[in-house]
Amino acid sequence: MDLALGLGVSAAGGGGSFIQGIEIINEIINDDFTEIELQNIQSISENDFAVVAGGIGKPDALSKPIEFAERMSVVLQQYEENYTKISGFAPIEVGPINGLLPIAIAHKNPNYCVYDCDGGTARSL
Repeated sequence: MDLALGLGVSAAGGGGSFIQGIEIINEIINDDFTEIELQNIQSISENDFAVVAGGIGKPDALSKPIEFAERMSVVLQQYEENYTKISGFAPIEVGPINGLLPIAIAHKNPNYCVYDCDGGTARSL
């Protein structure tokens, strides 16, 4: 809950609903989430390919963020079959939804990492 609250305060109202952020956190914790490793953005090599994971627009349009994260598995697989391998996710912005969706998607797809794009040092969540 502290993470969703911190993301909401830092985003000053952007990046999605605090309630949906709490929903994301509760769902991944109930799905045996322990931690993910954040990779420093400077660790991306020329051959790595990161994608953004988040939403733009009205937060209420994303009524079930966890279902969205689960559906991303199919999208990722199809993208990699047709284009290139994805190394990880770059959060699109701070906010309860956009800060947590990359974590939820990486939790559902453990072959991918999440890049720490705020310029800080990589750490575990």
